[in-house]
Amino acid sequence: MGLKLWYDPLYGAEMPLLPRHQAYYVCDPIEALWERLRSPRNLLDHILLRVVVELERGGVDPNSLGLTGTLAIGMEAVGVSDIDLVVYGEEAVENMVKIFNRIGAPTEPGKRASSGGVRVWPPISVDWRRRIFEGVAISWIGAPWTAGEHCKPLEEWRRIAPPRGFIRTRVKVRAGQASALLYPPCVTTEGGAYIVAYVYNLARRLYQGGVLEIEGIITDAGDIIVGTQENPGLLLRVA
Repeated sequence: MGLKLWYDPLYGAEMPLLPRHQAYYVCDPIEALWERLRSPRNLLDHILLRVVVELERGGVDPNSLGLTGTLAIGMEAVGVSDIDLVVYGEEAVENMVKIFNRIGAPTEPGKRASSGGVRVWPPISVDWRRRIFEGVAISWIGAPWTAGEHCKPLEEWRRIAPPRGFIRTRVKVRAGQASALLYPPCVTTEGGAYIVAYVYNLARRLYQGGVLEIEGIITDAGDIIVGTQENPGLLLRVA
């Protein structure tokens, strides 16, 4: 029962899958957010409202926001649960990355030299997407309105190029690609290849661009995947 790794012959790898019939409840993040705002039940809902107001003042359209986690499905515990937001679309995520670190205080005092198994240098901070607001941890993740629309290699899941092997290479990435801030972060290199990262904490580093040394899996299409189970890889900013 539950989430398991199943071998998928389409990709030649194990994939985490949950059979639809085992899903107890399917939650739409946007509907979940407005349900909690319309009918507040506890302190977390009032804090959520104040966060949404702060974000709107900073230029983030509330209609581009959604809610996940225990609060979205009504299983929160006040004093324990945090608030997990989803931010949809390129305009909204670019506004979020500009203003979110002005809200509250950082959740972590230092920086990380790895995230999700991926080695990173220089070390990265996560305060651009994780903060403490009125004593509650708030985090967000960017998402496209339609799965895969921001990243050409992922537009059609049945046509995703299979893995070819491991690679370590140096590439140049143009800064300011909004697709880097949508899950999974996805950017194009100066040579036209795509870099896809299945660790969202790397999104801001890819958004900043530059000359990057990358290790990961290369696909038959020549794209590079970082953050996989087989080889989490590394992401070094050289210049």
